[in-house]
Amino acid sequence: MAVKVSHWHSYLRVILSLEGQRMEHFQRAENILLTVLEKVTAMDPRFIADYSRNLEDFEFALCTSEDAVTVGVPLWIADDALLLQECSSKLGQLETVTNGHHQMSGCCHLGVPKEGAGWENWTKEDVFSVVDSAECRGHIVPGKVLRVLKELIVAAIVYCRHQFLIKPCLYSTNHPVMKLLHIAGTLKGHHLDCLRLLDQVNSEDWKEEGRKSRLTFNHLKMVLLWATEMFPSPEDWEYLEGSVYQLLVILLCCLATKNLPHFLYPEDNLFQGEDLDLSALYHRVEGFASSLEHFLKCHFTQAGQSNHQWLDNGIKTLQLPAQDEAYWDTAYFDVLLSKFQVYRNQDKERISALLNILSKVKKVVNDQS
Repeated sequence: MAVKVSHWHSYLRVILSLEGQRMEHFQRAENILLTVLEKVTAMDPRFIADYSRNLEDFEFALCTSEDAVTVGVPLWIADDALLLQECSSKLGQLETVTNGHHQMSGCCHLGVPKEGAGWENWTKEDVFSVVDSAECRGHIVPGKVLRVLKELIVAAIVYCRHQFLIKPCLYSTNHPVMKLLHIAGTLKGHHLDCLRLLDQVNSEDWKEEGRKSRLTFNHLKMVLLWATEMFPSPEDWEYLEGSVYQLLVILLCCLATKNLPHFLYPEDNLFQGEDLDLSALYHRVEGFASSLEHFLKCHFTQAGQSNHQWLDNGIKTLQLPAQDEAYWDTAYFDVLLSKFQVYRNQDKERISALLNILSKVKKVVNDQS
């Protein structure tokens, strides 16, 4: 019983520690946002830095939104005095908005009344359009307001960076990567099936004892994206076995060269800085690749005839992209598939490219032997 309590407190400490780190990240993001907006307000008082933002709401939006989070910027304006005037355009006839107690067209103008003072900032040319009207001086143009705000935000970010008020904002690739995975899921074939399968095998069989870091789902996502790029034909993804091998040859190549390029930023090596025994992991993945048919037969009732083994010089062939980036190409990975005896594509140009690079590969490998 004491052991269970000890484990419970250990898990609780880890969870609280991670929660604290997450809150620090969110607070840092909000601090950066407010620092930039404070500079925007200093440059143009028509835009207000909103200090009433709820941190929990901001965190929830960041966690749950699949798209970029929208942040509202309040305007210093007497909105009750604005004249909401119906637009004559047919575009606005399809929607309605409430103005007081009556409905009107969704396409409206924000009119500045002729009477009253304090409108000097909102009748400037950068946000205002003069009209000939008995009721108002003209209209505040939302498009112009947005353009001014965008220009101010860019200028504020540049200023804050130069003054070291904020650290360089790191660009998160999570959103575009998820978009690409969604697109891959709409393609004909077994793209996401392969990802799920390898993630299962990685969790069950590829773990490294005594190491904090391990091959992650993010690593496997990058492998899938590269496989989708290297094997573009629907024919490539028709069968589950061949589809899985397409991910495996790329993963084996990355392990052999100790370099997994980020799909959007290939100069970034996702293995760098990770506490991974890439050599040991390579042998685990290679062993799985050699018995894939048996695995599929046991788990997916897919019949298989024999195990696929490397025909020759496997590791040397896999290391070629580290010597010449030209090998990071469809023809090269077609060669790797052929070495597992699972190449099926009948495209004449693909076959011709495969044969050309196969001849080059054999020469280079023989020269190194």
